[in-house]
Amino acid sequence: MKKILTTMILSSILLLAACDQSDKASDTARAPQDQTNHHPSVVKPSDELLARLRLSRVEEVDWRSQLKVSGSIELDEKRVARVGTTVSGRVTEIKLLRGDQVKKGDVLAMVHSPVLAEA
Repeated sequence: MKKILTTMILSSILLLAACDQSDKASDTARAPQDQTNHHPSVVKPSDELLARLRLSRVEEVDWRSQLKVSGSIELDEKRVARVGTTVSGRVTEIKLLRGDQVKKGDVLAMVHSPVLAEA
């Protein structure tokens, strides 16, 4: 029984050693013969890209002053008033634009009203 067990262990070791050598041989066969080829994950830039590419030394800069983000400006809805006329008519001229400062008594728009003209 010991001979069979010893024979099985030795044959397993030899088999594993042979598998390891065949893997190395197949890796060598798969390796490119030309050493000028690059690794597949390395990309060589085109001439057009190289013309647009700027290279500079690494240096510390204040990035906050160069940060560009998009945004929007909105009105404070608590400070907006809806304005209407007491007579019917059409607006012929707008004196102020949305967001302009308005004081009491400022003219916002000119209204042409035939009803008011008849009165």
